[in-house]
Amino acid sequence: MFHAQHVKQLKGRKTDIEDSRWLATICQFGLGRPSLVPQGEFRAARGLSRHRRTLIQERSRVRNRVQKVIDGAGIRIGSILSDVFGTNGRTILEGLVAGASREDILAGLTRHVAVKIEALGDALSLSLGDWERTILSDLMDAEGTLNKRIAVVETTLIEGLAPHRRALDILQTLPGVDAVAAASILAETGPDMSVFGSAHAFTAWAGLSPGNNESAGKRRSGATRKGAKHLRATLVEAAHAATRTSHCQFPGYKRAIAARRGHKRAIIATAHKMARILYVMLRDATPYRDPGTDYEALLVNRNASRWLRQLARFGVLQEDRTGVLRVNWDALRPQAA
Repeated sequence: MFHAQHVKQLKGRKTDIEDSRWLATICQFGLGRPSLVPQGEFRAARGLSRHRRTLIQERSRVRNRVQKVIDGAGIRIGSILSDVFGTNGRTILEGLVAGASREDILAGLTRHVAVKIEALGDALSLSLGDWERTILSDLMDAEGTLNKRIAVVETTLIEGLAPHRRALDILQTLPGVDAVAAASILAETGPDMSVFGSAHAFTAWAGLSPGNNESAGKRRSGATRKGAKHLRATLVEAAHAATRTSHCQFPGYKRAIAARRGHKRAIIATAHKMARILYVMLRDATPYRDPGTDYEALLVNRNASRWLRQLARFGVLQEDRTGVLRVNWDALRPQAA
């Protein structure tokens, strides 16, 4: 099996009529580079991991439909609770399906939503009709069934990769990567990193490297290239979790990039950094050790002099008689129209 992107870049006739002859010529002279074909057990694990992602997407659709039903009835608890399908959210949904009164539903909530009780009471002032209750009950049953199916797939996936427990344990030392994410990553990549050649080639294969679109000396879009979309999605999810993990380098790394590039680009950059790190972890069979780098401090040290020049240029910083820079608060006040 040829590496499609490599073959596309080779010079030659690329028309549909001559395409098969051209591929045969490449094969004859050994110009084609093979694609990555993992071992049988990892191909099976890939299918299971991707089936799990399909089930999660289906569950998300069901949950969106649940949200649509209750919003259509005027019960807008989604703007009050952070997670409609959390402990308290499920208590409310089950109460709505059972036709319980507002007082009974509120009495069954935990103390974590004590400050939101009044708002929840206003949201529950309306009730569901019989048809809406039937639809909500069916959707809740479907959501519960999908939760059980996802749990079974996750257990099977982790147990199937039990012979590679060492690699799974190493991956879980990386912030943001749990047992399921580690199994999904290993299913996509396999434990042998030598097939990629380098960390740069690995991140390019994962679809996390910046694009290189330049023509006539003009740089065009640098959007990330196409790659292994399932691995990319898993690493992006892990990046979201890692940026919320304290005592590691990733929150500061994400904030430093987000300040000048925005949230979405910062998350992709964090996923790219995590991909390079896990490549080295699997290649050397070593767990993750955080370097303790303060990226925000590096950002300030790199740009402080330029920021000060700009503040002085616009009169925000001024020298007093002793030569000390002081803030001109009048320059910060909004000017009258």
